[in-house]
Amino acid sequence: FFVAAHNKKHLLMIQAFKELVDGGLTGWTLRLAGGVVDDPIHRRYLQRVRAEAQGYPIAIDANLSFARLVDLYSQSAIYWHAAGFGEDEEREPIKLEHFGVTTVEAMASGCAPVVIRKGGQTEIIDHGRTGFLWTQVEELKEYTRRLIQDKPLRRAMADNALAASRRFDRAHFGVAIDRSLQKIGAID
Repeated sequence: FFVAAHNKKHLLMIQAFKELVDGGLTGWTLRLAGGVVDDPIHRRYLQRVRAEAQGYPIAIDANLSFARLVDLYSQSAIYWHAAGFGEDEEREPIKLEHFGVTTVEAMASGCAPVVIRKGGQTEIIDHGRTGFLWTQVEELKEYTRRLIQDKPLRRAMADNALAASRRFDRAHFGVAIDRSLQKIGAID
């Protein structure tokens, strides 16, 4: 939970979820998890995030252990990512998610991703097969509604995401690095 660089857009996700709830969504909770630096500006941001979530089924978890984070992923069905929304990719690429480790972690835990169509997310997600890519907040909400209402689609997408996440495991990554190094002549 931090203000600068590639802010994760928690406030945007909270607003979108509140609109879903106000539109009749029941039985679902938005969980936002992340680290927070012990700095007044970032603590104030986290306070604002918590204040915006009040009165809705939204849980805010700061500075969780990795084991607890993995546990939360395993309990989740859908994963949202919004870093980069409203940002100019050409002028300030730092404000986008460059790769998306948390997206891959969620995929590996069996979540169906609904992530912004920017930055590294576009290299991770195969739209409509391993997750959904969105550009506008209405798309975020619509794809989420589809996954909530269509459990077989949600399960199939989560299964595809899980299988696709394996291309980022240590074994596959090591092979890819070796191939890249061979191409440039750094190793035989």
